[in-house]
Amino acid sequence: MLLGLLSAKVVDEARDSILAFESDPVRMSLIDQIRELSPTVDSRFLSRFTAQELSGYLSHLRAASVPRGRLAVWVRPSGVPALCGRDRVA
Repeated sequence: MLLGLLSAKVVDEARDSILAFESDPVRMSLIDQIRELSPTVDSRFLSRFTAQELSGYLSHLRAASVPRGRLAVWVRPSGVPALCGRDRVA
């Protein structure tokens, strides 16, 4: 019974996420543009992110698609560390 309740909750959350995604034309447009540059990425995965996060990712994809050289510039957004790590909890 508990498994059934958990499954129903997961399905409800997924449905709500899809409905929110479909009602936001800005996010839909960003996801379409991302999928043009990276066609293997799943729209359902991308729908979990905010418009601001999607826009940042699209910017990074566009910068990465430029051939290397003087014109290939990507500036990491402020507040985003170059390296990330975590401590193991014993």
